Amino acid sequence: MENCTSAPHTSLYDVEVRFILPTKTKIDYLGMRGKTMNERRKVEQAPYVGSNRRRKLRYPVSFCRPLQLVAIFCSLLFIITGCSSTTGSAIPPTVTPSVSSTPVPTPTPPSDDVLIARTVHNMTLDQKLGQMVISEFYTSTFNNDLQQMIENNHISGVLIENKNGNAQTRDQLVALNKAMQAKAHIPLFISTDYEGGIVNELRQITGERPSEATIGAANDPQKAYDAGHSAATDLTGLGLNVNFMPIVDVLTNPQNPGLPQRTFGSDPTLVTNMGQAYLKGLTDGGVVGCLKHFPGLGSANLDPHLALPFMNRSLAMLNAVDL
Repeated sequence: MENCTSAPHTSLYDVEVRFILPTKTKIDYLGMRGKTMNERRKVEQAPYVGSNRRRKLRYPVSFCRPLQLVAIFCSLLFIITGCSSTTGSAIPPTVTPSVSSTPVPTPTPPSDDVLIARTVHNMTLDQKLGQMVISEFYTSTFNNDLQQMIENNHISGVLIENKNGNAQTRDQLVALNKAMQAKAHIPLFISTDYEGGIVNELRQITGERPSEATIGAANDPQKAYDAGHSAATDLTGLGLNVNFMPIVDVLTNPQNPGLPQRTFGSDPTLVTNMGQAYLKGLTDGGVVGCLKHFPGLGSANLDPHLALPFMNRSLAMLNAVDL
């Protein structure tokens, strides 16, 4: 009120106010209408005697400019309202809309046929000719001759045989096969005749295996499958990937000198069923198989390793038995 009484424009009004005056309050403001300024000061400076009580007062009120009061009142009301609304409710979080991106399709890898076609298309004539050759060699370690055949002549593979000194110990053969594959532009066929019985080119490393005649005598395709899968396990462990097996010659000549104990039997159906099961066992084990030998060889009376057999058979007989 003191700030307001100092304003230049003041008016005196009779105002009735009810309030409680604390003890030792200095002013009473009774009957101030018509008083001079000196008289007012005397009244203001006179001490108040008495306890808290209600009484009617008549005192001068000096009003500030109404617009200033209204502005102050509105400001206070705005602050109070703003505080209550801020503390009473939480500001909702800002939601960033998700951007859905179209997934990039994974490219489909080319099929084996497509890869082969591309490879052959980019090969020279010498490379194509070299890929038609599987070569024997006479060493137990990788040498310059092998490197020449693999890198420059582009051979497709090699044949591992006992008689050529290729397979002496397990570590030796594994090291040799790794060295050859490391130099090949196209992975090599590393092959052998891993039959069992009389013919076993890995005998020094793997020991003996049952012959086809023994397997065929069981008349059980499952045994043939197991034999093929077992052979694949041995071969892949040594770094080989091709086995020239099974033999599917039908032994129609029991005196055949070139196929002793090397066929499943003399019945075409038995030989077919056992041959299919053995080949599947090889394939499932990760090894390429090869059906051999020539249709009609089971009736030969000469060893084809030593001479050229001659067979006089009709086409009907070949279709019914050998094919």
